Amino acid sequence: MDEVRGKLTLAEAELAKRDLKARVTRALSRLPPDSRACVSLVDVEGLSYEEAARTLAWPVGSVAGRLFRARRMLRELLREEAEG
Repeated sequence: MDEVRGKLTLAEAELAKRDLKARVTRALSRLPPDSRACVSLVDVEGLSYEEAARTLAWPVGSVAGRLFRARRMLRELLREEAEG
């Protein structure tokens, strides 16, 4: 019985993970392109702010500011969807 319960728990966890990934992907697609680029490079690809700035040919401060605003927008979009 515990083995079946464990498999259900793993299956439920996998479904929850897929659902979260889908919600994040939808929210990312709603961000402005500059904001999406910052999030993708820093939070998804793991680049430093400096590396992202070189990639985008922006000052580091621009990356930091856009990333701050993008994360705030993402939180709000995800919150709206969860309530939704």
